Amino acid sequence: MPKLTCGGCGAAVDVRATDECPYCGRLVSTKPEPAPRMAVPLPRRIELETAPPPSSSRMIFFVGALVAGLGLVGLLTLLGSRPSPSPAPVSPPPPPAVASVTAASPSTVATPSAPTSFAAATVHFGGEGDGPGQFTDPCCIALDKKGNVYVADRTNRTQVMDATGKTLFSLRATTKNVASNPLEGDIDRVQGIAVDSTGRLYVAIGYDILQFSLSLDGDAAPPKLLATFPGKRPKTCYRDLAIDATDTLYARSGCGDTEFAIVKLDTKGKVVARWDEPHDYTKASSDKPAVDGFGNVYVAHVYENLVYSYDSKGAFTGKFGLPDRPHFGNAAIDGNGHLFIRDGGLVRVLGPEGHDFGLLDGSLDHAADVAVDATRAVWVVNQKGVVTRYVLHEP
Repeated sequence: MPKLTCGGCGAAVDVRATDECPYCGRLVSTKPEPAPRMAVPLPRRIELETAPPPSSSRMIFFVGALVAGLGLVGLLTLLGSRPSPSPAPVSPPPPPAVASVTAASPSTVATPSAPTSFAAATVHFGGEGDGPGQFTDPCCIALDKKGNVYVADRTNRTQVMDATGKTLFSLRATTKNVASNPLEGDIDRVQGIAVDSTGRLYVAIGYDILQFSLSLDGDAAPPKLLATFPGKRPKTCYRDLAIDATDTLYARSGCGDTEFAIVKLDTKGKVVARWDEPHDYTKASSDKPAVDGFGNVYVAHVYENLVYSYDSKGAFTGKFGLPDRPHFGNAAIDGNGHLFIRDGGLVRVLGPEGHDFGLLDGSLDHAADVAVDATRAVWVVNQKGVVTRYVLHEP
């Protein structure tokens, strides 16, 4: 049997040897007594403190608050179920006035041309009329080395003005060539003018070229007709004129629809060269040529809207331009090889290789002719008789 615990002293007694506790002498029962239970304290009951019942006034306050809260909830629910009214449209303030700009469609955007800001108009004078400094249907403009401006109109009057527009001189050209060469159309009116380095004026009228000397020094001497360079139908009918730095005269010759050519003349009227154009009138017509400092000649052809170039010996060197443009016309060239060409009433600027720099001035009204002075300033006369000087910033 296992050892038992003495109930008197608590010692362990081996009941197989004896039933008496060897320590205290107490008899030990062979039946084990149940182990004494350990006193386990019961959990303490915690009593919650109950608040005393509220007074009647406090109860009324709580009930009122509860009712008010329920009413507010109901009101918010009702408002939430109704559609919110759309806010009244507010008109935005009008945008500030700006220039109207139309965006180009990506499918129609062309290669951009230079803006018109590459030149600035610095001088304006003239107008329509028959008084000093006024013009009736002007056709031609030329410049001398002193900066004076020459403008001829369809009344066959050529006026000379200084760079501010002050009238210095006026003459009216006539022709004696009518009897031997019956005139056609408006050939009895001035067709072109040019001025050489000595101040001699050349006027193309009635198939001829008239050479005048002018006194612009204030001595009131009348103009003097120095010579007549006669044209001769059907081969030579002088029209538009240009002149180079050596005072060689270049005349566009055209007799009806039979021939067009560039004729070179010296100051005595001798023909030193003749360049027949590489096509006939059925393909193109031309106006005033331009001549650069090397003697190369550029002719703008009206119907093809191309510029034909020739070297100083008259050999055809090429063509360039804008075939889709309106009618090209009179041309002038500056010292950098930039061409200024009348283009459908405006003036277009083309580079030496034909690059299009754009219009000289998009507001220019019906340009009649164009010329360039030694400072690269560009002078334009329009059909209303207004003369404008432009100073180039670029190209």
